[in-house]
Amino acid sequence: GLLAMEGLLPEDNDLSETAGVIAAEIEDQHRMSVHQILAANRHNEAKRIRGLIEKDGTFKPARNFDRLLTRTSTGVPIMTVVLLTTLICVFIIGSFLEEGIVELFETFLIQPMYELSLPPLAENILYSLLIAVEAGLGIAFPYVFVFYILISVLEDTGYMTRAAFLADRAMHNIGMHGQALIPMVLGFGCNVPAIMAIRQFSEREKIIASFLITMVPCSARTVIIAGIVFTFVGLFAALSIYLIVFVLIILTGIVLTKVTPGDQFGMILEMVPMRKPRAKQTLTRAWLRMKEFLFIAMPLLLVSSVVLGILQFFGVIAAFQVLFEGFMYSALGLPDYASTSLLFGILRKEMAFETLAILSGTANLGAVMSAAQLYVFAVVSVLFVPCISTIAVLYRQMGLKISLAVCCYTLSLGFVTGIILNALFNIF
Repeated sequence: GLLAMEGLLPEDNDLSETAGVIAAEIEDQHRMSVHQILAANRHNEAKRIRGLIEKDGTFKPARNFDRLLTRTSTGVPIMTVVLLTTLICVFIIGSFLEEGIVELFETFLIQPMYELSLPPLAENILYSLLIAVEAGLGIAFPYVFVFYILISVLEDTGYMTRAAFLADRAMHNIGMHGQALIPMVLGFGCNVPAIMAIRQFSEREKIIASFLITMVPCSARTVIIAGIVFTFVGLFAALSIYLIVFVLIILTGIVLTKVTPGDQFGMILEMVPMRKPRAKQTLTRAWLRMKEFLFIAMPLLLVSSVVLGILQFFGVIAAFQVLFEGFMYSALGLPDYASTSLLFGILRKEMAFETLAILSGTANLGAVMSAAQLYVFAVVSVLFVPCISTIAVLYRQMGLKISLAVCCYTLSLGFVTGIILNALFNIF
């Protein structure tokens, strides 16, 4: 008003333009966004006030430990070790449990079934059902439950908030703030609650998060990676899939940051105190998450296995596979029944693996597919269209347009990545 009239400030219609020029100069000088600069200034002021009122030595051990976890030079290596240790523990413990359960199924259920002399249709259905139960309880259950226990331990200790704080600057590079790390990590368990956790984000961040979270390898995808690649190819091959996915997530985030309209904001994150996890609380939280697998995924798997057995007996599956046989083999190097497995993977991600076991006639996939085929199938399955539950929640949160965009993008990304990997395997 008055200052503008006196020529000390520009008129209102020029004020926003002037502010934009000043903001650009500040960002160029500090190599950070204005939001990050303001957040840093607030953080420094809060630190100054804390220094005035906090007595020397108060909470010193806890404070030093927090600094160790949140300082970039020490926190990043610690976070890397924590994540790798978590994945390796899931693979090793899950594999140990899997071997025992699968052996029991093969000895006491699968082999005796052949001695029953059932009619062909009944035998086909029963065999598909038993293979599905074996794949679900004997393969998926060990990996999923172990993962949920380990994630619950990290949450109960308070480490997850430290990881979010540490990741804030890196997350800004893919269009989100550090607090978005929490739904991203939740996505390792299940993409559904991870998508639901983005409600408080800005519209821009919700769009970016919708794409990135659906690419995170959830526990069902971990079942595919561990049950197929770790079991039949090796540990480093399994870990390399996570590396491929993480690189694709980062590249996708960088592109979306450039093309998605809207402002990027900072965050205020409550840093809960570090504490010792309680076994009862950890197991309870893991069990609550595990119930979804047992009471939703398993019934769906059993019904689908019966349907598969019937369709396979009457030749419907074979007819469907003929349609995609050329593409699956020439482009991806996979057997024709892999197309059916990918399709059933949309119902539940781990069903891609379980259906593959059913259609190949054995849980020992290494006997019917090469290491390269298993690797390509796992990568395509992991990047493929999200499961139907994730799509439903995504539609409810973001609407039809974003849901279709995510499905089309992940479908294309899965096939393109699989084609590239198959070409590389053929060359080398």
